[in-house]
Amino acid sequence: MTPAIRLLKKQKIAHSIHEYDHDPNNTNFGLEASQKLGLSPDEVFKTLLVTDGKAYFVAILPVCHLLNLKKMATAVGVKKLIMANPSDAERLTGYIVGGISPIGRKNA
Repeated sequence: MTPAIRLLKKQKIAHSIHEYDHDPNNTNFGLEASQKLGLSPDEVFKTLLVTDGKAYFVAILPVCHLLNLKKMATAVGVKKLIMANPSDAERLTGYIVGGISPIGRKNA
């Protein structure tokens, strides 16, 4: 059980789990999920971790969209953002890249 599912159960928040067999050669996790689950890419969201070198920020958007780092930087009040290093994202969130949840994260 993931930390996100544990948190949802603890808070008694209704949820459902959607599972599929991941192709280890596929690096476009969200689009793979939408295809295998039969959902529109607008219904499947990705969680991205970005940083200004000092702090980390979380962005959640549909898998078919790209994150505009300039707009995100403006939204969080910093000059510039870059995508977090995948190993940093995994260490900070407690999830593996491709399965980072917006809830139940360790630190980020």
